[in-house]
Amino acid sequence: MINRVTGELDFSTGLRILPHTSLESLSSCFGPSLKVETHRLSHKDWKRHVLGFHESEHGNFEVEALSAEDECIHVVLLSHWHPFYEVGTTCASETAGT
Repeated sequence: MINRVTGELDFSTGLRILPHTSLESLSSCFGPSLKVETHRLSHKDWKRHVLGFHESEHGNFEVEALSAEDECIHVVLLSHWHPFYEVGTTCASETAGT
C-alpha cells in the first residue's frame, strides 16, 4: 500500500498517489469515477481534498489529501476503523509486560 522507498500510495481500487503529483493528474489517471470534494483551508492557498474510500490489502481506508498553491499534493491522510481500536483492547505495551 505505501512504498517505504518512494512514498507512493497504491490502492486496489486503482487510486495511485505518487510523490509531488498534482490533483489534476491524479483525477485524470484514475478516471471519472474519482469523486473529489475540495475545501479551502484558512492558511493561504492550501486546500483539503476528500478522495473517498479506497480498498487496500490492509482494509478500507478513507483518503484525504492536502495541496498548496502549486496544486501538488503535499500530505495524504489515511483513516480506517478496525475492531482492534475499540475501547477495552489491550495496549501493545501491556501485552509486552512493560
